[in-house]
Amino acid sequence: MDKVITVNYNTVRDNSIDMNLYSFLKLCMDSGTPFTVCNVTEEEFSAMKKDLDNRGYLSERLVNLEFHNYYSCRWMITRSDDRNKILFADYDNPKKRGAYSFNYETHDLQYNEDEIQFLEYYHLRLIDYGYTSGLKIYTTETYDDVIKHYQDEVKEFHDGNLNSKNVKVKLENRQNWDEYWL
Repeated sequence: MDKVITVNYNTVRDNSIDMNLYSFLKLCMDSGTPFTVCNVTEEEFSAMKKDLDNRGYLSERLVNLEFHNYYSCRWMITRSDDRNKILFADYDNPKKRGAYSFNYETHDLQYNEDEIQFLEYYHLRLIDYGYTSGLKIYTTETYDDVIKHYQDEVKEFHDGNLNSKNVKVKLENRQNWDEYWL
């Protein structure tokens, strides 16, 4: 799905944005905007969209949580403290050891089997406030979808860099060849 729903706790209006999750996250990273991403089902996304169309904001802003027509706490992605990485959490297995992170500067996806997922150490803030800080982003992308996307991005980036280096070397060799013979 090429849409995300965002909640900005500094404003009263929530938004449905016609942009895919990964492009939106890149914009957040480039602008230094803190965010947390949550997964919702297609049905929940539709219900949230109706909330936005009817009220202009999501039902989670209401004090009484009985009015929620979606589950708002399948935390999946957040920006790390060093601001160059995003951290991933498997919302189906929140206590599982092992966590992925993606570094936007080096385009590396790392898996550390001893690391705890960000849900463990952000847990108190998530309970107290319902979000970490900045934007809360909802998507129908799953944990597996997201990890696969970044694995593909890493492969494409590193393959592309290797190919561009080879082209540059060939061009430099061609220039040297031309200079030599011309």
